[in-house]
Amino acid sequence: KHLPFFTPASLSPDGEPEYFNALDLLTPTDLQNYGFIPEMIGRIPVTAALSALTQPLLLRVLTEPRNSLLAQYITLFSLSGIELRFTTPALHKVAANAFTMGTGARALRTEMETILSDAMFEAPGSSVKFVLVTEAVASRKEKPIYLARGQGARFHSLIAAEESRWEEQMLREKREKNKDKENVTNSSHASNFQEYRSRAAA
Repeated sequence: KHLPFFTPASLSPDGEPEYFNALDLLTPTDLQNYGFIPEMIGRIPVTAALSALTQPLLLRVLTEPRNSLLAQYITLFSLSGIELRFTTPALHKVAANAFTMGTGARALRTEMETILSDAMFEAPGSSVKFVLVTEAVASRKEKPIYLARGQGARFHSLIAAEESRWEEQMLREKREKNKDKENVTNSSHASNFQEYRSRAAA
């Protein structure tokens, strides 16, 4: 079960990688053999090995905790009577951008500040009642979408349109993955003896 080296990530059923790091089995004796003095080791009662956060984990950090970054910004805008919404593709893009920075969960705040810095100054005290962050906004191709009072229907229709496009894209990718798996399984098995011999000869 435990290997004496770091094993690469293996995907679990819910799509998150499971890591095993040999440092999880670290004991105080190992630290002493490495060169730490016993007086210092005695002051470290607990040791823990850390792994880099993946994109799905960054997305969970952004959205799931009770006091998540997303909840903080939504609350901040709601104090000025503004409804802030991120579409699902926008959240995935924020997590992807943070992942490319390579600085862990702190990159999420950098991304959120970069995307919302203009909106935080322009929207409060104005006629803006809705702020929408789409995938294009998270990609920095556009500015956040501002909508005034009475434009709630347009606000919700924009969200629904982007969410439906995202769902279609996910279904398409899932179908393509299933087709690729079927092609791999079909190509790996010979249908008759002649095909088997021709493959073996090649």
